[in-house]
This record gives sequence, C-alpha cells and structure tokens, in this order.
Amino acid sequence: MHTVTTTDAAQADIIQLPALLHGQETTLYGDKADDKADDKLNWECSGGWYRVNKSGKRSAKWDTINATRSRVRARGEHVFRVVKCSWGFMKMRYRGLMKNTTRVLATFALANLYQVRHRLLPQGT
Repeated sequence: MHTVTTTDAAQADIIQLPALLHGQETTLYGDKADDKADDKLNWECSGGWYRVNKSGKRSAKWDTINATRSRVRARGEHVFRVVKCSWGFMKMRYRGLMKNTTRVLATFALANLYQVRHRLLPQGT
C-alpha cells in the first residue's frame, strides 16, 4: 500500500483514482464499478493496460476474463483483509474526517509492516 486517501461517504471510489496513482503503473485493475469508457480510453492512450472487470451483459468468454482479472486483484486486496480482520476495521465510526484519516493511515502503516514481518525478522527465528 503506497497511497491512502479518505473522503466522506458521498464520494465515489473512482473519483479518487488520480490521487492514488503515482505514475509508474503500467496496468490498472479494478472491479465492475470502476468500468468507465472515458477512463479506459485515457488509460490506454497513455500507454497502460486497462484490466478493469467488464460490467453489464457478458459472454462466457468475458466471465472467464473477469475471473482471471479478479484473481490478480485479490493479491492486491489482501492488505484490506489484514486491516479488517486483524484490527477490526469492519465499520467506520464517525469521529470526524481528520480523526478517521489518522486512524486509517496508522492502520495501513501497520498493515504494511505486518505484510513484510517475515522479511524483517532476523534469520533463524
């Protein structure tokens, strides 16, 4: 996890996409809610691969493609499972955006450390 943003609940996730990218990405994976024709055109014109799951009516071929893309995305989504299960981040209690943002940043920093804990330990332990 390299970037975290927080907004109020009225904001759609896809609106935060430009703030989450650092510019070195070559492939964009996303779920069906992120499937936008304009975003696809912009991403592919900049030389990237747009691998967002297709929404709407799909054939068996597209269902297979979506399943493959979802398997790749699952690896990136693992950090969210760690945050939710290890630190009880299932529901967000409203404390104000600044307090919630602070909690989110601290939690994801811990999740990053948790993900690499085996590489941080001395050899032989």
